[in-house]
Amino acid sequence: MLFVLVLPALVFCPPNGTANLTTGLSEEKASFSIKFQDEINPFHVTAVFVLPGELLNIGVVSPKTHHQYALESRVKDFCFDGEATWQWHAPEKTGLYPVKINDVTSNESMLLNVFVMVPLNALKDGVLNGYRIGQYPAKPLKNLPLYRPPLGFVEVTPENKNTLVSPHFKLSQFLCKQEGQYPKYIVLRERLIYDLEHILTRVNESGYACQTLAVMSGYRTPYYNQAIRNVRYSRHQWGDAADIYIDNNNDGVMDDLNGDGKVDYKDSVLLSRLIEGMESKSAYDRFIGGIGTYKPTRNHGPFVHVDTRGQRVEW
Repeated sequence: MLFVLVLPALVFCPPNGTANLTTGLSEEKASFSIKFQDEINPFHVTAVFVLPGELLNIGVVSPKTHHQYALESRVKDFCFDGEATWQWHAPEKTGLYPVKINDVTSNESMLLNVFVMVPLNALKDGVLNGYRIGQYPAKPLKNLPLYRPPLGFVEVTPENKNTLVSPHFKLSQFLCKQEGQYPKYIVLRERLIYDLEHILTRVNESGYACQTLAVMSGYRTPYYNQAIRNVRYSRHQWGDAADIYIDNNNDGVMDDLNGDGKVDYKDSVLLSRLIEGMESKSAYDRFIGGIGTYKPTRNHGPFVHVDTRGQRVEW
């Protein structure tokens, strides 16, 4: 059964999903934004990660006049909680639970792909349902809260791996590269997804036609991170870091962005400078984090590391 709750609110809606005239990329932004947890989502589709039984507060940001909004969910445990706001209770069972927020007046909708995670306490001896996670550091780096173990893990299956977590990124793009059968598990932060969407827009506005960014490395389990001898406190283990490059010809390496006939460090420098240029915009402040520019090696091409750790770090 589908449960719908409609409420009045007053609204004018400008055109949405505006395409970049140079490249044809559509930003897929709605005419309204949704706030949940500490995030604000402007896109027609997004992902939300919650624990079993968690209360998720969802609200339209600055609802306008003369419009109605409705929440649709196959989970009946939700309620209207004020002007264009709802309380949605996550089921106890792990899985994917789509939620729609509809602007009834303009016939526009926003899809929230809500993933109910497997709690951290289900991890036994570094293994979760046969998938090796490893152990997170017992002591957070500099006692910072962002280095505490994650609260839970998203269960990835063959059925849900291609679920959109934003208009231009799929869940499968962030899987750890370690071998293993399904189900697999990842940690992924909403803020990283929004950061990548903004970077993708910036790339296209700069004239580099690109429908998504190649993610060379997204989530890394502590086990895999140690196996490849990466730094102990790599942000990849907390789901808010990605190593990215532009790969429109799908050959597995960075494109020749500067047109000099070579794919080398200069191309990753160009991409990192595009990203750094975004920091002059106040709207980008909440995405501040690490930016690392990497040269090609025998094992990979040039790439750029980005994360949303909350403080500016560059290497």
